[in-house]
Amino acid sequence: MNITSLTTFNVPVFAGDFRRKKNNYLLNKAPEADFFAHSLPHLDPAYHNNLIYAIDDEFLASIFPSELVKKYTNPNFLKIVDDVNPNISTELSQVGVPLKIYGENITSEIRPHFLSTFKTAFAIMKNMQYRFSIEEYSIMGQAALLHDIGKVYIPDYILNKKGKLDTQERKIVDTHAELGYEILRTTYANADILPLVKGHHTYSTANPILLQILEVSDIWSALKEKRPYKRIFSDSESLKILYERANNGDFDKSVVDSLARAIKIKL
Repeated sequence: MNITSLTTFNVPVFAGDFRRKKNNYLLNKAPEADFFAHSLPHLDPAYHNNLIYAIDDEFLASIFPSELVKKYTNPNFLKIVDDVNPNISTELSQVGVPLKIYGENITSEIRPHFLSTFKTAFAIMKNMQYRFSIEEYSIMGQAALLHDIGKVYIPDYILNKKGKLDTQERKIVDTHAELGYEILRTTYANADILPLVKGHHTYSTANPILLQILEVSDIWSALKEKRPYKRIFSDSESLKILYERANNGDFDKSVVDSLARAIKIKL
């Protein structure tokens, strides 16, 4: 990855400091930078673009380097990130939360949500009229698997609360997108995924199409998962909610239409 590309976000570049502080188990280069090239090196790019519409989502999930999520949820890794990037502790202090890593948040609920969002996003992309490039699939795959990584800093008593969050608790949870962005921009993550992670709760038809796809995939996956504070919604219920939000301008209706085609449901 070209570290200088991070400067396009008008933020300090911490990767040099991170590189000097990393432990031996951390990778010098991120294998996720182009996971299809990494996993399917014998296929040329021209063939990739046709292949993506034929292969199964389970296969796509299986070939994504498992080191991706493992690396960014490793407590030792995150401690180095915390040491290098003071913005993380500053962001938490602004909402009255001490800096602490809640690794169990990732292993219990968030990690399955990563994979569900990943598979949903790819299903939407394959059912849209626009044919996405292999690079766009790579960006989406990485963003979907890491979009909620910032929740590793959110106290578990808030994430697992059975009742409705109060105003302060909601404010704390809402920091996770910015925290995830700070984690990823500190390291060797692909710079193209940074705006997707940071903006995945902004909700606007003016957002880039990849961001809108991630937003819809995130909501769908959350609705389809059992949480301490909610039941599992049916496919029809979930689609109805998404169409209502599309009608309110949160994202383009065509993205929800593509999801409906993927799961073969009509309302």
